[in-house]
Amino acid sequence: MSDIKAIPYEIPVMMRGYDQHEVDELFAQIEATLGRGYQPYDRAVSADLARRASFTVVMRGYDTDVVDDRLLRYVRELERRERHSSGQWRVLRTTT
Repeated sequence: MSDIKAIPYEIPVMMRGYDQHEVDELFAQIEATLGRGYQPYDRAVSADLARRASFTVVMRGYDTDVVDDRLLRYVRELERRERHSSGQWRVLRTTT
């Protein structure tokens, strides 16, 4: 079970912050990749793609610290999912 809430509107809006549309779009794609999204997307988001994401800074945008924190949690969740689906988790468990 994830500790990430799928409601991007809980992110505070600041005088200057990340473009809301860009953040909402990426977070919706990530949610769909994780099987929790409301919209189907043709392309899954990898942990690497999420890690390299950048957003435009605009007036009245999302709080950058909150978005960065949520994005980091998404990256960790995507990494766990990718490790598990690739079978790497078995190798990691047997080496410890």
